[in-house]
Amino acid sequence: MHKTLWNRDFILLTMSNFLLCITYYSLISTLPVYLADSLHADKSAIGLVLAAYTIASVTVRPVSGFALDKFGRKMILVSALTLYSALFIGYMFALSIALITVLRFMQGLGWGISTISGSTVAVDIIPNEKRGEGIGFYTLSTTLGMSV
Repeated sequence: MHKTLWNRDFILLTMSNFLLCITYYSLISTLPVYLADSLHADKSAIGLVLAAYTIASVTVRPVSGFALDKFGRKMILVSALTLYSALFIGYMFALSIALITVLRFMQGLGWGISTISGSTVAVDIIPNEKRGEGIGFYTLSTTLGMSV
């Protein structure tokens, strides 16, 4: 039996990854400008805010694999994407460098879990005979998100 790659689950997963990457890369380029111009942050404070995201993302990855296997991949993915998305509302209220740093750290946790779980779910739902093509299209959504 020949299974199709472009099913509902694969399309939704690829689109969610695309949108996740758009938000990540749009903030990475605009947040330093906002911090410098609006909050008058110096370069070291801007570096700290940006580093908080990366630190959280790297820190959460080792436990993410365990959580995916223990609690279910779809549930972890949806929870991480929800956390990541909900935290965007916080930018409207985070009017200090300290609050934005905390917000970035929390969002970094969501990013780290989302990217690991998204890739894992992608491999799970892609038919074996379409694995190379499917992973190619899925990772293309990351590159396209960065480009947009």
